[in-house]
Amino acid sequence: MGAEKETFLYKALFSVLFVGLMTFFFVQFLFWGHFAFQVTSYQIRGAFWGLSVDDRLDWGAICNSLKKYSCSEQQFQKVLEQQPRHQTATANLAIALTHQGRESEAIFHYEDYFNRGGRGLDVMHWYARSLVQIQDHELALMWYYRLISSDPEQALSSAASELVDLLVELQRPEEAISLVGAMTQGSPEDYSFWAKKLRGLFAYTRAGGRAPASQDTLFLPTLDARSHYLPLLLEGKEELDFFVLDRQGILARQSISLTLPQELAPDPNTEVGEILLLQARLGPWVLDDLRVEICEGCVARINPEALEKIPIVLLRSDGLPE
Repeated sequence: MGAEKETFLYKALFSVLFVGLMTFFFVQFLFWGHFAFQVTSYQIRGAFWGLSVDDRLDWGAICNSLKKYSCSEQQFQKVLEQQPRHQTATANLAIALTHQGRESEAIFHYEDYFNRGGRGLDVMHWYARSLVQIQDHELALMWYYRLISSDPEQALSSAASELVDLLVELQRPEEAISLVGAMTQGSPEDYSFWAKKLRGLFAYTRAGGRAPASQDTLFLPTLDARSHYLPLLLEGKEELDFFVLDRQGILARQSISLTLPQELAPDPNTEVGEILLLQARLGPWVLDDLRVEICEGCVARINPEALEKIPIVLLRSDGLPE
């Protein structure tokens, strides 16, 4: 009888342990998905023997992929307790804090990361976003410009769209339009997203969505440290044309046919000529006596004196004045 009772107790204990174990793994799968076994291993080893830096970085990456940012924060903090100068952990901790709406805390870690030579493009992007959230707009602009000028692919990314929207929010729509020209090398029609964006910006400026011209400065950005794009609305046209302001201070466009209305086009037999346009607009400013010098097979040039009365500030590729 005693043996049967002992066997019964063993079976009951086994059943309880089995059910408890299955319940534990069920909860783990609900919380961690297909990472359940890996995370369970980290939890057990961490509780009894401790984890290496690589283990915690991997665990933090798992938390990031599952959008469990408080978990990410915990793991990257522990890495920094072991290695205070670890760049990857510093960057990921900053991003995790940003995801939790704690941008003011995150800024310290972003600055620490960049001050020690960090150059991650994704970190730049999240830093710029954090700066926007704490209303440090000028510094945010600088980091957005640094980001999109550092890699050609970034010029067509979500970061570029965020920068354009921020410029509009700051009442600098002409700068936003010029930036679209720089990002698309003067041909936004080749990119459906930017063509649509440009139409919206143009409609915004024509509807008066900006400060009076008398209070404005026209900032012209560059992404290649050479060319600044001027968005001109020529007489008789309904769409903007981009001209390039090069380092010699002249305006140029690769094809005059893309710029002039047909009725203003020169005699095809003329080798060199000068056409007087009665009027053109650059944002809120009116340009009078605008002359376009043309010749067959060369770049069209516009007289630079037409811009003398416009308060233009040329920006570097990081968004700061030259």
